[in-house]
Amino acid sequence: MKRTITLRFLLSLCVMTLVSAFCGGNLASAEEVTFTFPADMSTNKGSYSFTGDIITIDLSNVKRNFSNDRIYVNSSSTITVTCKDAYKITGVSFIGVLSGSLTCDAGTVSSNAWTADASASIKKVVFTIGSSSSFRMGSYPNNGIKVSYELDSSAPEAVDPNFTISPDKTLDCLESYTVEAVATDGSGNQLEGTIEYSISPESGDFTFNKETGVFKAGLSGGTYEVTASYSGTTGYNSATATCTITVDDPGVSSWKDYRMVTAQNQILEGVQYLLVSTDNMWAMGDIPVLYGN
Repeated sequence: MKRTITLRFLLSLCVMTLVSAFCGGNLASAEEVTFTFPADMSTNKGSYSFTGDIITIDLSNVKRNFSNDRIYVNSSSTITVTCKDAYKITGVSFIGVLSGSLTCDAGTVSSNAWTADASASIKKVVFTIGSSSSFRMGSYPNNGIKVSYELDSSAPEAVDPNFTISPDKTLDCLESYTVEAVATDGSGNQLEGTIEYSISPESGDFTFNKETGVFKAGLSGGTYEVTASYSGTTGYNSATATCTITVDDPGVSSWKDYRMVTAQNQILEGVQYLLVSTDNMWAMGDIPVLYGN
């Protein structure tokens, strides 16, 4: 089943709004995508791009003519169409062409349209405007670029990466531990993609950096599960891994069991004190009595 989706260029560079002509349509299941230049497109020459779920189109130098609202793509500039790895581009056609010529790096353009060979697996097509004059299309809505695509049966299916995480760890109060996760292929090469960290429970007597995976224990015991989530990349699925951090119970319920000394006269003779940095979560114990100093 074919679905046509209209993508309109906005005034700001590299931004477009997706408007579907098929109510409830899904770009991921579409077979055609049509880009239509709007009536209020900028009259200043510039580069425009749109990245959809599957198709990306980049125009290197395009504008709307201020006097007649027609679309002008400058001579010798390029129009590049790409798709995601699981798909292949089967055709590109230009709507409302008034004048100008273009060539394609993947075959012949005929009547302002290009069609891929049925057996080809093409992920990127570059069209170059002729050097003698600009490529002109009509004013809105009589213009556009239509891209046809389909699933590429020759593309390999994504596989699971080797995703490892730091081992479980037991800490004393105020100690730190960095949880590190890495995704590799079968040869041990590190894969592209992003890794994010989360912790459960999310609140407690500790600090945790979700970007770096650094855990700092407080003054209370507890058990925490850190989860690393991998985004996946081309040819590899997303993945998760967990490790457990245990903070030994110091014998007190929390930091609140300690009394903070804020003045010299509160220091008592014969009592041992603990020097603590609450900002950095570290401490020094067995501090000699400071009475009289």
